[in-house]
Amino acid sequence: MSWRVKQCNQNTLPLVDLLQSHPSISQVNHPSIGETAHLYRSFMRKDGGYGNVLSIIFRDPRSAEHFYNVLEVCKGSSFGTNFTLAIPYVQLANYWDREKVPKYGVPQHIIRLSVGLENVEDITNAVATALKEVEIFESGDTCKGGA
Repeated sequence: MSWRVKQCNQNTLPLVDLLQSHPSISQVNHPSIGETAHLYRSFMRKDGGYGNVLSIIFRDPRSAEHFYNVLEVCKGSSFGTNFTLAIPYVQLANYWDREKVPKYGVPQHIIRLSVGLENVEDITNAVATALKEVEIFESGDTCKGGA
């Protein structure tokens, strides 16, 4: 189990870097980054990691939907599997209250990833490919409101 957790943690960090640097994404939530990263590190176990769950917030909700639809990973509402999962978090976890969630700082188009044990290059390539598809989507008239 400790090998599994360590591997999933390690597989997540390159995705955090990739997603954080993409212009279509306004925010990536993961304990390794942000204002509270130092607090997380102060409580981290020796040889521990930051976890394998992260959230992505796109600048445009339509881009988030497109990313989710073209991302070549399993889709599901469970975490802790051996393989990477993506979910539209608010739509599944807060469906009946989804109109209220944004007032707590959680946009309805947030996507959560639970990173698995796949080869890190395969996971990174899947996310990079989906991000390229978002770039194509955003450059077309569909996203800019054209005819």
